Amino acid sequence: MESPGITQYYDKIIELCKKVDPIMPDSLKLKYLMTGMKESLKIHVALRDPKTTDAFLLIARKVENTLTLTSTNNDGQQNNVNINAATFRKQSVRPNISQKSINKTRHNTFQHLQSQPYRKNYQHNVQNSNQQIRNHDPARYPQYTSQSNNCYKCGTPGHYARDCTRTHFG
Repeated sequence: MESPGITQYYDKIIELCKKVDPIMPDSLKLKYLMTGMKESLKIHVALRDPKTTDAFLLIARKVENTLTLTSTNNDGQQNNVNINAATFRKQSVRPNISQKSINKTRHNTFQHLQSQPYRKNYQHNVQNSNQQIRNHDPARYPQYTSQSNNCYKCGTPGHYARDCTRTHFG
């Protein structure tokens, strides 16, 4: 696939460079080529960092061909999407449900939920189990109750370790 856009641009710039300075170095020609090229190509070519004018032309042609190809493919894909969406809209049919039948269904569902006995007791059962957790029986945990008011330093009941007056060696 020939790239007349970048090729024509390249030929014009090289011709101008030869008219201005027949022995102009490639590095300066590359600067002129990069400066005036299409913005859509510029970043792609710059990233490949061509060292000669010939390398510039090869890279620029490849980039231009690739961008042209991808934009053509994207246009084709966009058309397919639009066609498929239009076809889908025509095929989808909304069922004809009346507002009366919706209201009747809601009413029946609500009555069904009210008639279920376990729903009424559910909240009561949750409250009872929470109450049992909060009011646990201390007799079930004797090791904690017997030590709770004993001094941890001397073991004597009636005071805490921070208030202990006995001297300890240890």
